[in-house]
Amino acid sequence: MKTQNSILYVIITLVGIALIGVIILLSLPDSKTEYTTTATVDAQLNFVGPLQEDESIALWEGSIVNPTTDDLQSVRVYVPQGENLPAVILIPGGVGNGADFEKDNGEYPSDVRTIAEAGFVTAVYDPLGRGKSEGEINFQGLEDQDGLSEVIRLVQNMPEVNSKNVGLASFSYGVTAAAGVLARYPELALKFWSDWEGPSSRSFTNPGCAGSLSNNALPTPGSFACNDDEHWLGREAAESVKFARVDSYWRTQTLDDHVQNTYGHTVEMVNNAILNPDILHVFLNDMTENTLVTEETVEPVPNGPHLILYIIPHLKEMAGL
Repeated sequence: MKTQNSILYVIITLVGIALIGVIILLSLPDSKTEYTTTATVDAQLNFVGPLQEDESIALWEGSIVNPTTDDLQSVRVYVPQGENLPAVILIPGGVGNGADFEKDNGEYPSDVRTIAEAGFVTAVYDPLGRGKSEGEINFQGLEDQDGLSEVIRLVQNMPEVNSKNVGLASFSYGVTAAAGVLARYPELALKFWSDWEGPSSRSFTNPGCAGSLSNNALPTPGSFACNDDEHWLGREAAESVKFARVDSYWRTQTLDDHVQNTYGHTVEMVNNAILNPDILHVFLNDMTENTLVTEETVEPVPNGPHLILYIIPHLKEMAGL
């Protein structure tokens, strides 16, 4: 009799515990978004969680090892819901870093959130010696390009990404790294590249060749003398684009350039891209595809929020969204 009572007591206790567990689970608030994710991707990215501002976008953070310098470089990837998604890597201008794209823009959300909400897996990274990355600043030279190649491979290998629908979006001097990596790493087989007003060569990076290391408190891409051939090796996008491999290249040029008082840099980039047989589709603003231009025939677009007005529509068209 005592044994039967003991068994009954155990059964009642277990049932009670199960009921309490169900009640606790039912009392938890519903999550707006469900994530099925592993702890890491290639042991390089860690899952941080959904964005507070938009829970449909997940943030991953980690690093790549620069294959030339062995320095760790910070990478953050913003992933919208879905599968077989296009992806874009954002390349900062000047001596900027990935955080430039992660800050709010007044009345507009951050660039990364805006692009991710448009349907792209969106990656930002810190070039050497900037932001959270180790190493010495390389001004988008060969070592920075080597690091970027690893960022691209990392994104291509993410399970949510269509590895055949990955591209770049370069802003201003970021054109140097974009053109360089496309020329030096053709095996990456990137599909598209958006370029916003990037300086094409040394005389545009250092306008009028007036800048020098002596008259700048902190070095910038325009601090190096135009006759410093060793420095400019690999840092002139108009030369690199002659050997770049990418399906589509779209250049954005506004009426009032953010630096230049000429469209000469756009002429160099567009015409050299058109003459490269490994770039199939070359666009300048809304002009007819693969149209050679002069400074007089460039048709600029009005100034405004260029990411919203031009960059994202260009990215979506090139990615087939």
